[in-house]
Amino acid sequence: MLTGGGTWTNASDRNIKENFTTLSPIDILEKINKLPITQWNYRSENASVTHIGPVAQDFFGLFKTGGSDTSISTIDPSGVALIGIQALSLRQASTSDVLKGLTLRLDELTAIGIPGLAPQSLLGNLESFGASIIKGVVRFAEVVISKLSVDHLTIKNSADVSKTGYVIYDRATGAPICVYFENGVQKTEPGDCDSPDSVPPSIFTEPTTPTPETVTATTTTVTEPVQDVVASSTPEITSPTPPEEPVPVVIVVPESTTSTPVVEATPPEVAPPAPAPEVTPTVTETPTQSDPAPAQ
Repeated sequence: MLTGGGTWTNASDRNIKENFTTLSPIDILEKINKLPITQWNYRSENASVTHIGPVAQDFFGLFKTGGSDTSISTIDPSGVALIGIQALSLRQASTSDVLKGLTLRLDELTAIGIPGLAPQSLLGNLESFGASIIKGVVRFAEVVISKLSVDHLTIKNSADVSKTGYVIYDRATGAPICVYFENGVQKTEPGDCDSPDSVPPSIFTEPTTPTPETVTATTTTVTEPVQDVVASSTPEITSPTPPEEPVPVVIVVPESTTSTPVVEATPPEVAPPAPAPEVTPTVTETPTQSDPAPAQ
């Protein structure tokens, strides 16, 4: 209602309200951040008479207050603003607690000294070793480690990514080799990754593959003699013993030096067995004795 002083006052007695629901200040704050707020004027008024605020469609779509998406009550924007302020207050308090914890840890670090050196802060000692701390990252110009074990390793040259790589030394020549990746393919260059041309390329010339000698193999066929068949008075035929078949081996070496020689087996030439001599059996005729004539 409108007071005598011209102030609009909304009824807000607890006794006339019901269905109270607790809201999350953080959720309301996120919706406030999504609410478009612009400057505009009513069409029924002059363009010079402007106002600042959301339109009812956007407000109702986010907060679902009031009974229409074409009007906004005076109490709903106030309630949204108040709970948004609470969310900011909670966030600030949480941030303050985090900062206090970081301050305590920093004080503990700066109070640590290194034995054998003049009393000074840990950060000062690190800087004396050539280290720098930028946004919580410690940077060293060069570190020598006998053995290193890490869970995750990132290799990147922040100054020039084209010089990113790692150096490994050749076992035979002792020369450094830069190993890097380009378009997903591993490549190498002689020298350090900062100056890859520091080692003559002749050291890394690939050895030539010697041409293997050509071996010519000959085939030798061995034929064993066939035993003779001897005939006696008793017709007995001795079967010839078949000769053992030798297995000649032929090694064929192709002209190409990259292929493996192929071994082929050639069937041996075996002489046919000599035919058995014909044996004619000897038949002896025994004279037949005549029966005596009967007596007269």
